[in-house]
Amino acid sequence: MSTTASSLPIWVEYARALGPLFVAVTIGGFGSHIAWRQWKTNQNNFREKLFDRRFEIFEKTEALAGRIFSGRSNELPGEVGLEQSLAEFHSVRRRSKFLFAGELDECLEKIHNLMIDVHHNRLHKQHHAEAQKELMNLYRNLPEDFRAFLAFK
Repeated sequence: MSTTASSLPIWVEYARALGPLFVAVTIGGFGSHIAWRQWKTNQNNFREKLFDRRFEIFEKTEALAGRIFSGRSNELPGEVGLEQSLAEFHSVRRRSKFLFAGELDECLEKIHNLMIDVHHNRLHKQHHAEAQKELMNLYRNLPEDFRAFLAFK
């Protein structure tokens, strides 16, 4: 009587048949996990860079508004003049259009225009209390306005 059955136990036969499938699924799982972690790392790097760029605009806005409020037109050592700072802030505003949406972008534009008005009126010894009051109100709300854009979620 001849039998074609193997002399190995049945579980060994299953292991031989399913072994390559198990190895492929395991390697695929590890590969998928590595790809997911790289995606998360890239996403976090993007958020960090976006935060840095947005925070730079926040700092420059606060610093320039502070100089406008102080009425200090002379420069500290290593500091550019107020006229030049206002002109340079225009490029900051242009960048902010791509980093902020809607209301905050409009608020930054209004702040920029008010800073120019207050400085111009001060130079020409014109009345600027209303513009300065409006600028001060916007300046006070600046941290709260930026909070949503500077939060790490």
